[in-house]
Amino acid sequence: MRTMRHSGITQLLRYSTTGVIALLVDRLIKALVRYIPPFGAEFYFVHVGFGRVMTTNIFGVVPIGTAFGLLLPALTLFVLFLFFLRGRAHLLTRFPLASGLIFLGGLSNVYDRVMFGAVTDVFRLGVGGSTLVFNIADGMIVYGMIRILITQQT
Repeated sequence: MRTMRHSGITQLLRYSTTGVIALLVDRLIKALVRYIPPFGAEFYFVHVGFGRVMTTNIFGVVPIGTAFGLLLPALTLFVLFLFFLRGRAHLLTRFPLASGLIFLGGLSNVYDRVMFGAVTDVFRLGVGGSTLVFNIADGMIVYGMIRILITQQT
């Protein structure tokens, strides 16, 4: 019994540490990019770039505006709260790393929206005529969602 509890606490600490480190790296890069001039490179028809892009869109592609950008995370937190109220917290605790990454990534982007009115994206990837802009917090969210979907399939 004691070994099981110790293993659960160790796993929770490991997942929490991973999520917090990813959040800190995201915040650090977003702070540093204010002082680094943008740069990029072309590889055949692919453009890869790094620099500060302030966007109110999701991944720099889906226009949502600042108001909806604040409403969507608030609605998500409300739904998570309802899961806990209705006794379905096991759905979230079944995927602690993925849930934590999704929550912390969203929290970082919400912080940007509240403080700056837009999210600070730092990476650009252009293929052909389309350009995708994103940050580490976006990657945390996408990784968490993919991990949940893959785990659900197995």
